[in-house]
Amino acid sequence: MENKIKSGANFLNTLNIIYYGLLAGCLSFFFFAYLQFQDVKNIPIQNSDLDIFAYIVPFLCISQTAIGYFIFGKQIQKAFEMTELSEKLAHFQSSFLIKMALFEGAALFSVVSYYLTASNAFALWFGVMLMVMTFNRPTPQNIAKILQLNQKEIDWLEAR
Repeated sequence: MENKIKSGANFLNTLNIIYYGLLAGCLSFFFFAYLQFQDVKNIPIQNSDLDIFAYIVPFLCISQTAIGYFIFGKQIQKAFEMTELSEKLAHFQSSFLIKMALFEGAALFSVVSYYLTASNAFALWFGVMLMVMTFNRPTPQNIAKILQLNQKEIDWLEAR
């Protein structure tokens, strides 16, 4: 299967739509969980079986972030061997999606834990993961820096 990228604008638009879709999904799920607790009747009963989330959520958030950066770094190393810009960008896109999926998984698990326990500590962990996702927004400058693109490739990527 050949993955040809027609233009830099097309590539960036596609990547940004996916990125903002991931953020919107996480935020909408969090707001759903948050709004469930606005009515006092919906606050869950404290259960000692749910205390395990206090250990799992921080571990998952930290480990998924580290694993995401590690896998992304390993995948990007393979992109340096590629000669065509379209191949590099396609490889970057798949690597970026893997990294964001790991971040999103930890964020969603934090929201589920928040929903089950109504503990604000899990909302805080969700906020941390949301910040990690926000700092990894795909911009032409970030992509050029990560892939170590030359000026001609940067100009093609930034062309609208």
